[in-house]
Amino acid sequence: MNGKQIALVTGAGRGIGAATARRLAADGAKVLLTDIQDSAGEALAASIEGAAYRHCNVAKEADVAAAVAEAVRYDAVAPSSVLDAATCSLAVITALWKSSARIVRRWC
Repeated sequence: MNGKQIALVTGAGRGIGAATARRLAADGAKVLLTDIQDSAGEALAASIEGAAYRHCNVAKEADVAAAVAEAVRYDAVAPSSVLDAATCSLAVITALWKSSARIVRRWC
C-alpha cells in the first residue's frame, strides 16, 4: 500500500477484524474501524496511529451507509480507494457501489 488507501474494516473490535485492521495500518492504509462493540473498537482505534472508529451494525442499512459515507469523506481528502477489508459484507459492498467512491477493492 502507498499510504493512500482507506480501509473500512467491519467487525474490527476483535479477532480477524482487529488483526486485519492492524495489518492494513501497518501496511500504510488509513483505517476506519467499525463494530457493534464500541469499547473494543474505540480502544483499538486509539492504539493505531491515524485510525478512526465508528459504530456500525452491518445488519442495519443506515449504519452501513453512514460508515461508507465517512470512508468516502476520507477518500475525498486523500483520493485513493476504499476497501471493505474484513467481512466482505454484502451491505458494505452495496453501499460502496452506490457511493461516490471511485475505486472499490474487496479483500476476502
